[in-house]
This record gives sequence, C-alpha cells and structure tokens, in this order.
Amino acid sequence: MIRVNVSALWLVLTATACSDDVGTAAGGSGGSGAAGAGTGVGAAGGTGVGAAGAGGAGAEGGGGAGGTPNTGVCGPGLYHPTKNVYWGDLHVHTSYSIDSFVFGNRNDPAAAYAFARGDGPADIDAGSGGPEVATIEGPLDFAAVTDHSEFLSVTAQCQLGAAGNEDLCADLNNQGSTQQGTNLALLLARLVATDPPPLPGCATPQNAAQCASALSSAWVKVQEAAAAAYAPCSFTSLIAYEWTATTGAANLHRNVIFSSENVPTIPFDYIAYPTALELWQALDENCKPEFGCDVLTIPHNSNLSNGIMFDTADDPDPITREYMSRYQRLVEIYQHKGASECAPGGALSDAECAFEDADNSDPATSAPGYVRNALGRGLMLQEADGANPLQMGIIGATDTHNGTPGYVGESDWNGHAASTDAAVSDRLDAINFGAGAITGVWAHENTREEIFGALQRRETFATSGPRIPVRFFALDGVADGAAEAFCRDSEFPKALLEAGAATMGADVIGMSSPTLFVAATSAGTPLDRLDIVRVGLDNLGEPQVALETTVLPGMDRSTFCRAWKDPSFTPGAPSLYYVRLLEEPTPRWSALDCQVMPDHPACTDPAVPTTIRERAWTSPIFFRPQG
Repeated sequence: MIRVNVSALWLVLTATACSDDVGTAAGGSGGSGAAGAGTGVGAAGGTGVGAAGAGGAGAEGGGGAGGTPNTGVCGPGLYHPTKNVYWGDLHVHTSYSIDSFVFGNRNDPAAAYAFARGDGPADIDAGSGGPEVATIEGPLDFAAVTDHSEFLSVTAQCQLGAAGNEDLCADLNNQGSTQQGTNLALLLARLVATDPPPLPGCATPQNAAQCASALSSAWVKVQEAAAAAYAPCSFTSLIAYEWTATTGAANLHRNVIFSSENVPTIPFDYIAYPTALELWQALDENCKPEFGCDVLTIPHNSNLSNGIMFDTADDPDPITREYMSRYQRLVEIYQHKGASECAPGGALSDAECAFEDADNSDPATSAPGYVRNALGRGLMLQEADGANPLQMGIIGATDTHNGTPGYVGESDWNGHAASTDAAVSDRLDAINFGAGAITGVWAHENTREEIFGALQRRETFATSGPRIPVRFFALDGVADGAAEAFCRDSEFPKALLEAGAATMGADVIGMSSPTLFVAATSAGTPLDRLDIVRVGLDNLGEPQVALETTVLPGMDRSTFCRAWKDPSFTPGAPSLYYVRLLEEPTPRWSALDCQVMPDHPACTDPAVPTTIRERAWTSPIFFRPQG
C-alpha cells in the first residue's frame, strides 16, 4: 500500500469546517465541505472535492452515471465540479409516528426539520413533562422525516383534527395511561401479522372512507412540512415515510425516499401492501418518471430481521430482482438499534463485527440478514445468473423517535425514544442501543436533484456519528509509481477523475488491475485504522471475505491519501471492495451515564464496553467481468 501524507492540502478543510466565514450567498451555506484538497475555499457552501462525473474506464453507476450535473441552481459559488460532502439523516420519526407520540415526543415534522437545520435545541419528552433536551452538533445539510405510514390516519384523527376514531383517540391522548399503552400494543401487533387486519375504526365502508380521508390529510401535512423546510443550496428536505413490515417478528422495515415533490397521493403501507414485492409494484405503478417521480426503498435494521431481510433476492422471477435493483440501491448499516455490517461470530465476520451489537440471536440464523452477507449473496447471483440484485450502497441514520435528526453525539446523548430512554436508568437498561449514525453524500450542490442523485448512484457513506469525510476510488492501469502523483494532486481528486476513476458505489465492468484510492480526514479524534474489505467468491463459488488492514501512523491520523492494489484481484470473477475507517477509542455514552449511576448493573458488567471506536463505512465499488 502506498502512503502519501497530504496534510498541507487538508489543513484548510478542518479550518473551514469550523469557520463562521464560510459564505452565506444564495440562501445560506451549502455543504459542510469538510473534505478534499482545499479547492473552492471561501466559497459559500464550503470546500471539498469529489468525483467529477464520468464513471470512465468501464464504470457504470458511479461518478456521473445518472445524469448531467445540475449546474444552474446554486451558481458557481455553491457548485463544486468534483463535489462537496453533505451530511444528513434519512430515518427520522416525529410525533406523527404513533409510537413516538405515545412515548411522549411532541416534535412534529416541522420541528424535526428545524432541529436538523440547527434552529435550536429540542425537548425530547414534552408529552410526559420530561426535562431533557437534545442539541445537534452542527446543522445537517439534508434530512427525511420517515414516520410510520401504517398509522398516519390515526395521527390525523388523534392529533390533527380529522374525523373518526374518537374513542381510540381518547385513549391514545391519555398520556401515560394503561389504555394508551394497550392500544399502542394492539396497533403495533398489526405489523407482525402476515395478513394484517384494517385499523380499528376503519373496517366498515363509512369508517374506511373517514380513515382514507384522514390518511390523505396527514400525508399532505408531511409534504407541506418538507416543502416549507426545503431551501435549495442550503438545506434539502426529502419527502419520505417508513414501510414498517415486522412480519412474524422479523424486522423487514424500509424507508421510502422520494426524489421530488411529485409523490403518490397516499403512502403505500404494510397493512395494504404487506410484502416488499407489493410495495415495489405499487411504486412502479404510481411513481413514474413521466410524473416527475422517483423513489428508493432503504432497508434498515437487517441485524434484527432473523436473517431474512434479503430473501427476496432468491425469487427467480426476474421482475422481483429488477425491482430490487431499481429501488433497493442503499442499505442502512448502523443506527440506534445496532450495527448491521456483519454478524459477530457468523459467516464472513471479523473481530470488528462486534461493534454496537444489538442482536442476541444465533449468528448462524441471523448472519444472512447482515449487509456484508447480502453483498456476498449478490456476487453469487451475479456469477450464476449474470445480474446482481444486491448491489447496495451504504448509509447510516438515527431512527430517532424524538424528531431529532443527526443527534448522534456520545457525550450528551439523552436517548432516541422520549420517556422510554430519556432517563439515565432507562438508557442503561437498554445498554445495547446507541446514539446512531449519519449519512454522507458527495454531490455538486445541495439540491433535491443532486442529493437524490448521489443516493441513487450510491455515492454515499455512513459514519457512527463523527463527520469523517472519506473518499474511495478505483482506477485501472495505474503504472508503478504513478499512484503517489494522484494523491499529491493539489486539486485532488481532479486528476484521478480525469483519468477515468470510478467512485464509491460504482458498478465497474472489465477492469483488469485496479488501484484503489482512499482519502480521509479526521473529525477531531485521531484516525486509527484503515480496513479495505474485500468480498469475493472462493473456488466453490461461495462468498469469502478478506481485509487489508493498516494502522495509521503519524500525520496520517489526521489526514491521508493511500493507494493499494490487491495482488489477488481476479478480473474474471465478480468482487467488491469497501472501506471501513476507525477512530481511536473514545468514551461510549454508557460510560458517561455510569458516572451518574455507577451502581446500575450495566455499569458493573465487564462485558459492556466503556469505549467506542467510532467509524466510517463507504459504499462498495463493485467489479464484474466484461460481457
């Protein structure tokens, strides 16, 4: 592995990330821009570099695949030809989610977007009179409110004044009562059924009509909140919801993220569309390009799916796999309810798979539901059938039920579920849960078109909270000694991209000897270790994993660019590579809470970690042979 320290190029980036002088033209600052080689410093929207566009060298799906960059919206001061980094949260529940409301959260979608934009702290247990607040580390660049679609009609009836379900609403609004908890349990039970019954008060034709009207009115409110929050070039709100399948107690949830304000007239929920295929069929029929509509469905908490999150890939019907490739282009690798990279002790695991483990099941059963295993399954299908329906990029999120997107700091975390974990003792009772993650995307400017485009082409990465910008490229045919020059490029990664490098998320065809480039800078805590994770197939066609691990020395712990060529790369076989970057250990939220309550059982359990190695994961680069 070639190591080139480019600290001189990155010094300005750290300063820019903290500077009050980053411009405010065109509606406010754009991306945080805390990455890259220092180009564009002082421009509104920050600095940062990224993929210039063309996938090049046989690359599809990365770089510029997916359309011409949108250069006319934010102007030259906010547009970056090699892309800025933007930070966001695509999994956010507000008081419009019935569980969040019952927990005591009263932050609605408008409040959630205000929190994401840095407008001030948020009360996180207002419904129960709790004193705790949340404060975001710094404004996000984008967010999506993803309230549970299944109960939006109840939200409209019980919170927004729509007609119907008066008796149910009386119970649900009786905060802290036995009736409230009982009715919540009965509602949530519908998410476990394979053939879920209608909501209470929605079964007769008259009541069904009231419920349909209520659902429509709540969905309009969701759209209105996103429209009011959207400030092109400064903050992007994406209209979204959660499809909350928990079939047979397996978490099969997916967040449904739309590209624009052109969305279906209702959200397609689990009660009416109880399989992923039915969800995709409804989206195929009602969200068409000619309507100006595009959409992604992002699985989350596959660690809790009993190993079956990605079993739809085994459906031999080509249309199912086509839907998966079209809609399921991303997967959530870490959030409040644990990490989903790889099952500790399971197939394709390594020691770091134990990071923030919230799954207590047998890894032999649960491992197929984890991200790394799904990526390996995709390679097997590629080899067998010529198509891979599991080419998924990586994102991270909070799954907050407090309406607090991006609230991920370990040092002041007061929970994600209002009254159920706002108190120290309640958080320690749920010791395996954590503060969650955020998503980074590389895009030319901060608009819906550009942010969604980055999601669609998988030019995304996740971090467990710290804003660690990381870039990942592949370039074929790099001559010996030439990699160092690419890393030293004063406009990095401009020269790489002009040479035809593929970006993270790319589907690369026909490379024979790729060189992989990784560049990153710390978010304050020193970087400690770089893993390049390879997933390929063995001689029997079974997935296997290998790690190229480097402990970062000296100045590389602050900022680095590295190049590496895998001597075992096989051009004729499908494979993929992604980056996992680890910080030095820092105190975990639970260690800080244990200072307040040292006698809690979790605080004396030696199995409970007192530190956390925060990290970043890039989307993979996928390699497949020509033809």
